[in-house]
Amino acid sequence: MADRRIIYGTMILIFVVVAGVGLYLFSKQLNNQFDQISVSASSSSSLVNGTFIACGCGCCIGVEPEEKCLYHSKKDSLQKIIEKDKQEAKTMECPMLGCNYPIKYTYCD
Repeated sequence: MADRRIIYGTMILIFVVVAGVGLYLFSKQLNNQFDQISVSASSSSSLVNGTFIACGCGCCIGVEPEEKCLYHSKKDSLQKIIEKDKQEAKTMECPMLGCNYPIKYTYCD
C-alpha cells in the first residue's frame, strides 16, 4: 500500500514538472514571436515619428498605452528605451509575468 502511494506521488510530481516545463517553453515561444513582430514594427515607426510603445514581456491586449514624454533638452534617449524594452522581453521571468501595460514614449519638445 505504501509502495503505491510512493509510485502515485512520484508520477504526479513528474507530471507537474513536465507540464511546467512544457508550459514555460510554449509561452516563451509565443513571447518571442510577439516580440519580433511588435518590437520591429515599433522600432521602425520610432525612426519616423519619434514614438515607441514599450511592453517588455508583451502588451496586454485591449489596454490603451500610458503616454510619457521624452525631452531632447533633458537628453532622453528613445533608443535606450527601445534597447531596455528588448532586454526585458528576453528575461526568464516573462513567461510567468504574462503581459505588461503598454507605455507610449513620445518626444514632447
